[in-house]
Amino acid sequence: MIRREKSEITALNMDPILKMAPRRKFKIAVLTRTRMFRDIFCRKLSKFGAILPLSALCDLIQSRARPDLILINGQELKAGLHRSIAEFPEAKIVIMNIDTGDFNPADYSSLHPTGYLSIDASESDVVKAVRRILNGESAIPQDIAEKLHEEIRRKSQDKSAHVTDLTAAERRVSEQICKGRSNQQIADALHIAESTVKAHVHTILHKLGCGSRHEVIAKFCEPTQVTFTSKSPSS
Repeated sequence: MIRREKSEITALNMDPILKMAPRRKFKIAVLTRTRMFRDIFCRKLSKFGAILPLSALCDLIQSRARPDLILINGQELKAGLHRSIAEFPEAKIVIMNIDTGDFNPADYSSLHPTGYLSIDASESDVVKAVRRILNGESAIPQDIAEKLHEEIRRKSQDKSAHVTDLTAAERRVSEQICKGRSNQQIADALHIAESTVKAHVHTILHKLGCGSRHEVIAKFCEPTQVTFTSKSPSS
């Protein structure tokens, strides 16, 4: 019989992912040419399931694996990646190693990331972000989220007219989206079926002219409504 320390047992019991789905093992692909990054991610994220440390997206395609989450080194993005990533429609995307000072939302918008990790993110920040995303939430540092707001609102010339087109039910769902909640979490909060939530989300995206939930947040929500991860340390 394996003996566990009391603190280790407590940590396992408190982990939201393990508590939510104790038998669920996630598959996470880490795409970076930097071996040190791959080794660190393998060590820190192994508790979530199988980690696939790969140098490039083509390696992931050749492996025929179907990951739940793909972490991509933002400093190594290449032309064509946006098209290739479409081969994994069910996977959530996280862009890591982001230099927030030079961050341009347009560089990543077509990937529809669920999260971002700045270049100065600690190992603890990485684990927390992955936990949130696997739990159906988004993980966007506040300084990056603010730039996303600025970029999308800059392009939105008739934001007010679109927002007023939403019905009361669609507004309630939009408010839940602002909190970073998944479809199932929204369904639980509003006491409606998940299929109803999906239908509302589809209609909201269409009415607001959005391609992702992040764009809904930028058009519909005030900055104080948005659920962020911990703020990146100021330089």
